[in-house]
Amino acid sequence: MSESAGVATKTFLSILVIANVVGNTLVCVIIMRNRDMRIPINYLLVNLALADILYATLLTPKVILRYNFTHPEGVTGTILCRLVTGGSFGWIGGASSAFTLLAISLERYYTVMYPLGNKGNLTKRKLKVHDKQCPGQKDVFHI
Repeated sequence: MSESAGVATKTFLSILVIANVVGNTLVCVIIMRNRDMRIPINYLLVNLALADILYATLLTPKVILRYNFTHPEGVTGTILCRLVTGGSFGWIGGASSAFTLLAISLERYYTVMYPLGNKGNLTKRKLKVHDKQCPGQKDVFHI
């Protein structure tokens, strides 16, 4: 890749990461600040926004800094490679994004196919996530 193409690519990706973080942060802030917006589908949108932020901030810098950054040697380099630049945490955001999109699409399907029924109706109770093995654990969404 020529130097000018590399600079253009890095600039474009940096602008995309900034726009991603700012836009998705605004989505989260708007939904959490406005009480009327706290409906189940919007909680899924908040989850999607957070997953997108995680994906963009952890995987795009790997591409941007590919030619300018080298890993340190030893244990620090191994840990840095496996956790941060190797993409492990970034792919958690990608998987979360895919599962959230699946939940949104199923909710929309049931809403369109059964508009008057309760089949597949998404409620706040169905969105609460907790582990039954840990009785003292608080719910993820405090609604």
